Amino acid sequence: MVTVRLWAICAGALFAQATYAMTRRTMRFALALILCGSPALAQGAPDIELYLTPGEVQNVAPGPDGAMWFTMATCDNADPNCSTPVRHEWIGRITVAGDITTFPLPFDPMPLGRGVYGLTAGPDGALWFTEIRGNRIGRLTTSGAVTYFPLPAPHEQPYLITTGADGALWFTESHAIGRITTAGALTRYPVETAYSSDPTAITPGPDGALWFTEVNQQRIGRTSTAGQTTVVDLPGMPGLCGPLGITAGPDGALWFACLLAGRIGRMATDGTLSSYPVNAKSGPSYLAPGPDGALWFTEQNTNSIGRITPDGVVDEYPLLAGSGLPHGIAAGPGGVWFTDLREIGRIRFADTTPPRISGMPGTDCSLWPPNHQLRQVAHVSAADTDSGLARGSLTVTVTSSEPQLPGPSDSVVTADGAGGFFVQLRADRRGEGSGRVYTIVATARDLAGNTARATSTCVVPHDARP
Repeated sequence: MVTVRLWAICAGALFAQATYAMTRRTMRFALALILCGSPALAQGAPDIELYLTPGEVQNVAPGPDGAMWFTMATCDNADPNCSTPVRHEWIGRITVAGDITTFPLPFDPMPLGRGVYGLTAGPDGALWFTEIRGNRIGRLTTSGAVTYFPLPAPHEQPYLITTGADGALWFTESHAIGRITTAGALTRYPVETAYSSDPTAITPGPDGALWFTEVNQQRIGRTSTAGQTTVVDLPGMPGLCGPLGITAGPDGALWFACLLAGRIGRMATDGTLSSYPVNAKSGPSYLAPGPDGALWFTEQNTNSIGRITPDGVVDEYPLLAGSGLPHGIAAGPGGVWFTDLREIGRIRFADTTPPRISGMPGTDCSLWPPNHQLRQVAHVSAADTDSGLARGSLTVTVTSSEPQLPGPSDSVVTADGAGGFFVQLRADRRGEGSGRVYTIVATARDLAGNTARATSTCVVPHDARP
């Protein structure tokens, strides 16, 4: 049994209804903007936030640094109407607090730019991306340094990219699946010679292989890390599917979006196929597993976000706000993130996980010899990738089992300038008793109100330990 429910979300002042015509790698949209009523959330609707971006965003992916990263283009001279084909292209970064930083890519005056599009975090701690018209793969460090790897054949049009189980980057192109190592070694595995084979989205599967969609050929493909490729037709789908996005689900199967049929498909690794209807005109595009055990997907025709459970229960949430074109989607710190033309949206989930405190002294912390000198014993910091750390919430205190005597302090806690603290303790103790015990306590709170506490001790023994 399939259940479909519709909810309405009004999270801002504008409603955008999008219609589109799609060709190979090209979408044209007509947006009709009307005023939205006072914001309200229907009962049961998710908590969705929208963040305005400086340009048109395409895809989003979690980075290696606890933030989300995205591909973006702006019109020449910041022209809001894009009356010129000249584009400036960027890789952007957004934190769980909504702070956005952008890194410019080298400018090229070619019409519509080089087409920066797909993005993924690589196994080397960098971001890897595709340039459709530039016919190359790019690498960006988290500090903004760019390296390019041109594809050897012309017009390969690299599209979407992911990291495989073998530690290489895998990407789709016009008639093949490409593989590039972090050292830049390229391999190409042809899918077929048909003009419109169009491998599109790609994802690592639960079986260690790479799975991909062929939007024009109505097929799902599989490539092993050795490059052995097979394709499976989509029989029994009502009408043309137009498989676009694909991802591994929480149930060990592959889930994909049927752009043309208004359905979400499921394919087991043995090829068993099933599908579930959504709004027939919604144009489901890309999808990602969420932390709630369901899959979330974008509906680019109806300006909506969808959710489907592994047993096929579907909910759809029209966005009565935003730019009107939800597109790429990915799970990451703080929830599930999606692009919406000139905005990035985040679907938030209840945060019950406390912050993580790191850098506390270990259980063997001992200061010897007692030479009366201050020694650094800890560099304490805290982080939270769900709702974010509350500003100024990290505190570090030190107490001693022996009283502080007149003179310089026996414990010094100093801010490191990045939200953490250095802890210094004096290697000293009084002559009587078994020695001095310092107790270090750190506490932190996230924006959802969850609190973490960590306690460590350091000793200055009375005598040297054996």
